[in-house]
Order: sequence, then C-alpha cells, then structure tokens
Amino acid sequence: MLTRAEVSQHRSKDRCLVIIKGNVYDLSSYLDSHPGGSSIILKYAGRDATEAFEPIHPNNVIEKHLPREAHLGPVADSDMNTPPASAQMKMSSSENSLQKSIPSLLRSVVNIHDFELSASQILPARSFAFFKSGAEDEETVQWNQNSWKRIRFCPRVLRPIRAIDLTTSILGTKYSAPFFICPAGGGKLAHSSGDLALTKAAGKHGILHWVPNNTGCSQEQLADARADTQTLYWQIYALEDLSVTEKEIKQAISLGYRGFALTVDATRVGKRERDVRLIIREQELSENEEGEDNAFASGPTVSRSHLFPDFDWMSAVSWLRKITDLPIAIKGIQSWEDAALCMKYGVHPWLSNHGGRQLEGAPSAVDTLLAIHAHCPEVLRRCDVIVDGGISRGSDIVKALALGAKGVGLGRAFLYALALGEPGVDKAIRILKNEVETTMALLGVASVDSLNPSYDKYGPDHFYSVLRYNSDILELRGGSILSVDIRARSRTAAENVPSQSISTPVPNEQPIRYPENQLYGLIESKMATESSVYDIRYHGPLVALLDHFILAHDSDALDFPPASTVVSFDIEPICPGKYTNMTGQAIDPPPSLPVPNQQVHAPGVYLLHPLSRLGTGPGMIILTSGRDLGGVRLDDGVPSPFLKWAEEGYAVAAVCLAALEDEQDGISSALEALSSCDNCKPKGKVGLIAYDPDAWLKVAASAHAHQEVVGVVVYGNVDSPIPKPVFPMLQHLAGASATAKMVSNTENCQAYGYAAVSTYQFATPFQPAFDYTAESVSHTRNLSFLKPLMGGPYFDLEAIWEEHTYHEFETRSVPHTMATMVQEPYVNHIPTLTGGIGRDRLSYFYQNHFVFNNPEDAELELISRTVGIDRVIDEFIYKFTHDTQIDWLLPGIPPTGRKLEIPFTAVVNIRGDRLYHEHIAWDQLTALIQLGLMPEYLPWTHPAPTGVHMGTKTKLEYRVPGAGRDTAKKMRDRNSVESNRMFEHSVREVDSVQPTVSPKLA
Repeated sequence: MLTRAEVSQHRSKDRCLVIIKGNVYDLSSYLDSHPGGSSIILKYAGRDATEAFEPIHPNNVIEKHLPREAHLGPVADSDMNTPPASAQMKMSSSENSLQKSIPSLLRSVVNIHDFELSASQILPARSFAFFKSGAEDEETVQWNQNSWKRIRFCPRVLRPIRAIDLTTSILGTKYSAPFFICPAGGGKLAHSSGDLALTKAAGKHGILHWVPNNTGCSQEQLADARADTQTLYWQIYALEDLSVTEKEIKQAISLGYRGFALTVDATRVGKRERDVRLIIREQELSENEEGEDNAFASGPTVSRSHLFPDFDWMSAVSWLRKITDLPIAIKGIQSWEDAALCMKYGVHPWLSNHGGRQLEGAPSAVDTLLAIHAHCPEVLRRCDVIVDGGISRGSDIVKALALGAKGVGLGRAFLYALALGEPGVDKAIRILKNEVETTMALLGVASVDSLNPSYDKYGPDHFYSVLRYNSDILELRGGSILSVDIRARSRTAAENVPSQSISTPVPNEQPIRYPENQLYGLIESKMATESSVYDIRYHGPLVALLDHFILAHDSDALDFPPASTVVSFDIEPICPGKYTNMTGQAIDPPPSLPVPNQQVHAPGVYLLHPLSRLGTGPGMIILTSGRDLGGVRLDDGVPSPFLKWAEEGYAVAAVCLAALEDEQDGISSALEALSSCDNCKPKGKVGLIAYDPDAWLKVAASAHAHQEVVGVVVYGNVDSPIPKPVFPMLQHLAGASATAKMVSNTENCQAYGYAAVSTYQFATPFQPAFDYTAESVSHTRNLSFLKPLMGGPYFDLEAIWEEHTYHEFETRSVPHTMATMVQEPYVNHIPTLTGGIGRDRLSYFYQNHFVFNNPEDAELELISRTVGIDRVIDEFIYKFTHDTQIDWLLPGIPPTGRKLEIPFTAVVNIRGDRLYHEHIAWDQLTALIQLGLMPEYLPWTHPAPTGVHMGTKTKLEYRVPGAGRDTAKKMRDRNSVESNRMFEHSVREVDSVQPTVSPKLA
C-alpha cells in the first residue's frame, strides 16, 4: 500500500497517481483518453481528488473505464491529514446545523428566485459559482431573463374556466405540465443525490426530466429510479470518437430513454470569468507546479470531451438517424434560419444559448422565437419547438407557450432547488405549476392547447430586429413615386399631430432599390422626437411582393424613449401579397400543414396519425426486420415509408421487429396502437406492408390470426421464400430474372417483377440500393391493390388539382398554392428544366419565377383528363399574350407582344389529398415558332444525305420539322389540320444559308 506522501511524488504524465475515495489509482495510461482532457487530471495528480470527482461522475465510472491493474489499493495512511476529532465534531455539528436549517429555508421559499438565495447560503462557493456563472460579463444571462419581461399579455375576460389543463405533448410523449427539467450538468454539486432526486421528483409530478450527458449518475441508475409510467430523454454530446457516443445512445435506447437532444452550441467552452476568478482566489501559485496562468481556465468542475468537429446538417442528422428513429431535438438553435433547417431535416429546434454560458451577446430564446414567427412560422406547426433560458416564472412559461413553444425548460432553477434535496425540487415543480395555472386562468385560457400569439404582446424593442416580415429592400418600378405619409399621434394628447408627407421620384430607367437605411434617411428629418406613435405608410407599385411587410424603425437610433414609442411601416397592397389577391383584396390565410408527431406505442412499435387534410383514415401496418424504417425522416423530397403512408391519409403503425421485446407480438401491438388512435377511421380493415421478406416470414403466422388484416404487400427478391396468406397478397420481386408481370399460382396473389433492380431494398429510402423510380411505380401499385380492400381513403383528385391551378393562375397566392402540396413537393417543367425540389426551393420558384410571371390573360383550356388511383393526367392548351417575360416557359426571352397557344401535357401525382409532383411537358419548338424566333430553314451541318448530290450550289439546309399554332388547333380539333404534312420536308441545296422566319409557320 502507498502512503499519501508517496502518492504525492507522482505528479507527472509519466507517473500520475490520484486518490479517490481512499483508494490509489494510476491514471498515467488514461490521461490522453480522458474525455475532459489530461489537464484536469494532472491538476489533482499526487493529491486526493475525491471532492472534485464525486459530484460529476457515476459510481461505476472507474470500473467501467480503468483496467484492474490501475487500481493500486487503498491508501496506507488514510487517517493522515484528516481533521482531528474535535474538528470532525465541529464539522458534524455544522452539517447537522445545516440539515436542521434546510426545512426552515424550504418553508421560506415562495418563488423560484428564492431557491437561488437559499442555494447561495448552503452550497460551497465553487459549486454556487459554477451554477451561476455565465460567459464573460454575463450580460447574456441577464438578457435571457429580461427578454421575457418585454413580452406583455393580452388577457381575455368573461370566459368560463372551472379547471386548468396543463397536459401537453413534448416530442410525442404526454406530460402533466409543459415545462421540464433541462439537462444541466453538475447535479451532485448541488446535492449528493444529484440527478436521481431530479428524476424522482419529475416522476412524482409527471413532468419530463431531460437527463444531462454530464450527469453524476449512470444511465442505469436513473432508469431504475423512474416511476412506472415515467419517460426520460437523454442529452447527446457527439464526442470526437463517434463510436463512444453511438454506444451511449444505443444503451439509452435499451434502457427505455425515448427522446434525444444533440447539443450543438458548445464546440468550445465559453469563457466563464466568475469560475475563473474563484480558481485564482482558491489556488495559490505555489500549488500550481508550472505556474500556469489561470486566466484562461475554462471552469472548475464539469469537464467536457473533445467534440466531433466535422458535422454539418446532413451528416449530423444522417448519423443520428442511422442509430435511432426516436424523436431528436437540436439544442442550441439561435437563428430562424437554423430553425428552418431543423424543419427541413426532420428534427425539432431547441432554442437555447446554453443559459448564457457560451457566446456573450447571443440572442435569447424569445428573440429567436419571434424571428421564427416573422420569417418561417411554419416551423411552429411542423416541429415541436423547445425553449430554455431565463425562465423563472410560470408567466414566462405561458408567454413561451403562447408564442408557439411546445416545451419550456428550466436548468439553473432546478439545480438551485436541488440544493435543498428532493423536497426542494418537489416544491419548485409545485410552485411553477401553480404559477402557470394562475397565469392561464387570469389570461382566460383553460388549456395549454388553446394558447396562441393573440395572448401575447411584443414590446417595442422587439419590432426592429424581429417583426420585419421579409426582404432588406424596397424595389420600385421606374417612373413611380415613393410617398411616405407620417401620421403621428401623441400618447398623451387626445388630438392627432398633423400629417407630414415626403415624396421622392424614382428615375424612369431600371428599377432602383431603396435599402432600409435610405428609406429611414428620407423620413428621419421629418420625425418629431416627442413620445408619440408613428404610423408610416408608403405607396407605390412594388416589384417585390412585400405583403404584410412590417418594418419598425429602431427607436434607439432616433433617440426615442424605447418604452413609449413605436414606429411602424405598413405596405398598402398595391400588388398581390401573401394574403391578398391581384386586386389587393384580402383572402383568408391557407390552412397549415399538419405536424408529423411520431408516438411510441410499445418497444419497436410506433404510431403516426394521418397527415391528410381530412385528418382521418384507415389503418396501415408497415414492417421491417431491422430496428427502424427511417422514422419521420425526409431527405431531398423523399419521405420514409412511415411518413409517406401517413401523407397518403392512413393511420400508420410501424413495427421494427429487431426492436421488439421477447415474446412481443408485433402485429398485435400494431393493431392495438391503431385501435387506440382516434384518427384511425374506419377501423376493422387494415393493410399490411412488409418492406423485406424476412419481416413477413416472422409475422405471417401471427397475421393470419387477425381478421382485421385484409391485404398484404411484400417486397422480396425473385428467389425469396414468401409464405402465401389466406387473404389477398401483392408481391414486388427484384432481380435480373424477374419479368414485368409475374402471375402467381393462385388467384389470391399478384406479383410484379423489377428486373432493373437487384434487391428488395429498392423500395426502402436512405439505403444504397434505393431506386426512386422503381419505388414510385411499386407505390402506385400498392395503392391500386390496397384501397379497394380497405375502402380507401379516396379523395377527389380532380378537385385537388383544380384548387392548385386556381391559386396558381387566379388568386396568384404562393402560400395558398403551396398549401395544396405535401411537405416536400417536386415540380419539373421538362423542356426548360425549371421548377424545384422541396418546399423551400419550390416556394422560391413560385414566388420569383412562376406565379407572378404569367401574363394577366393567361388561360388553360382543358382538352382531356385521365384520373388514376394517385394521379391526374391532363392535355390542355396554354393561351396567353407574351407581354411579360415568362421565366419558367421562355427563360431569357423578353416580351414580344405575340399571342401564343401551346399544347401541354401534365402528369400530376397526388399523395393523399395534396399534390406531390407535377411533370409538365410541351413542345418548345412550337413556342419559338409562334414567337417568330425559329426560321423555316436551318443550315445542314452533316454530310449530304443519301439521294442528295451536291451540284454547283455549295450549301445545304433543312426545313425545321415544327408547327406553330397548328399544334393547338390539331389538339383541339382532330380534323382542323391535315396529318403527315411534314413528310414532304427534305434537305435542299442553296447558294447561301440565310435563315428567315416564315410567317405561315407561326
């Protein structure tokens, strides 16, 4: 056994001994692999590190990471340097006194702020400093708190409210309250029980505990401490060695953790000077062997591993989705742009600046939340937006919920409460619940689901940075007048201040752009400085369609008192706006898209409600023998099967057989999930799709026992053994020997072959073998097979397509047009390669190159229509006057003033009751001929064709095989133009080639 004196001699990298809990450990070989780096271990080299070690490490961490030979046994003189008995008695007396004071402190707590005061009296200075510290000057910590105070309520009265319902769903799991315990490391610094007390208190009250990655307890300990129906979520830091993190995630899943948050705002630890100054005060230079400058220390306690540095959005989400299809939040979102990317990649945005502990000057969660409202409100409909930072009152929680947050996290508040043990956490939860209930009652709201932005008012300082709806510029046509009318009304005076006007001409040449600051410059000199409200309205034909374009002058820039002045700009809609038509008349906002809300019904069994506008539909079971089918993942416009069938209008139960527990019947569990789903209507007729043959082999016997299953689809290879069911079956068989239609031996089974693909995985997205075209063909066949057996759902596909074109060409509303389409639609105008894949790109295309690029007299003349199980095929004539540049049809060609009639073919795929894709084709040659841009003859640049002998003339030319408006005439009336006239065309000799346009062609 080593003595303490002997241990103290080994303080280098070559030989690093440390005492923990009375035992000596040799950490020399572990230094470089320590997640927090070697420096924090070397700081305690040759010393007793128990006090620093215990609060932040699980009990089993030593046995888990150190080899047996690293344990050198107990320290020989464990009583050496321990306090004498009298001192111990004093310490014991002090501790007893403290324990006796805790009930008194607990009784004195009436709000969350009081817990911080109590913690400051109980906790060691270093622990309290760690909890309270923020980055640099801690202004962001203060801003987090103040930002919520700038939001005011708009209460409603005379609303009968007998009870308040706080229940809510966070990432698909129902909880008794909309707030939760944030993942905040260092729980054992507050109390010896650490996160165990937080988990137990959360379970008692039915709220969420999002367990921190840097917990001082093991995943197993916390899982064991759960209440019977309690669900925990886990925080992820992606370590440089991703395999370590992957193992951690998989272990969490096996222990029943049902949600994850990837923290992305801590690639480096922020400079927390409160911590650093405490280190400097506590540690004498003589104790610092190399005399290093502690001004650059990162903090005293919780260490952090080196994080994986190479993630981007695609690689990070793809990596996570390969591990799990459980709900994922991205923690550390601080801009509306990144929130929109969360929506794009199928994850949930967690608005957080790490409690103000990372980047000084970062926006608060409410700043980002308001920016989302201004720029991409769809995020609030499609994602569960989570917020934290500065929350200290139930009223703060209600403000966040009214602004669209689904869950509101508190970190420091519960750590301060934890200083008083589990009873402290229990009381903190009760206080917050009471405050939330009281706030909602006084606000006139009975349930969390009923909260919306109408109950909040935004303070003036938020207007400039947040409530701008669109664009950095105003763009006006030449020759117009930009007029700004300033109407000022004093808040203290009853009468209005006389209006002032400014007008400035726009030159007749190219449209010019007024940056916002120039516009402000126009009016700044005219603005009075008294405490007034200014309504500024500017008029002019705007090229950019800036409806509801709310600007606000930065009141501080004009020296206005921020608390008493609001300056706002509002456009009078001369041109169509987001919710106005071409004449400026208001139209109702479009319905929002439903948010995919994946629910965990049982281990390996997941439920997704129908995502159609109807909102209800029959039940569908989809199977895989693996661990997941992609969840609600959506990559490059391709949805997972789970999401795709929900968009088709079905209530979908996904069964991942590899994730089922022993003896669990996946089919029975799936049917139970569908039976419990209120949106699964009608019940009693369920379809089943196995995306690999092994999945069907495993459940075939079980499926036969359930009369609800009315039809089965199985994907397999040509040589796959596929048991035949007693009910109808459709097979999709991959392999080179497959034939297009493979008729089975029984009338009860249909089979289609796919010779161009090699494996059944052609129908499973996100796999290397996935084949978009073959999967699309098989999907349509699935619908044709299953819908008659299941009774639908059937939708009026013609009406859906007509609604879409109505908003394209009549109301000319981009939001309404997009509202008729699935989440990630696709449009391809084949001759010009215009359109877009995905909502963002397609919305941009519609806004800038389609909806407002069509001539005013544009008209669609329908010639024929074919309606299938999931698509509409139209022949129509597009008639218009070419009086504006039409980017999508004739890119780069200025207006000619000519009238055109062009035959079109449109293949429109409809998923459920929304459009998925449009494939639009037309003869571009006829368009060019009708414009007068295509000559009758063009030079022949190839060798002379057979039968043509070069004579004295040295040039050859050919007649262009195209027609003008005759193409439309022939489509409209088959007898209007004689067929086969172009057979007479040939190559001819000429003296010189001078392409000329023939009027008769056009």
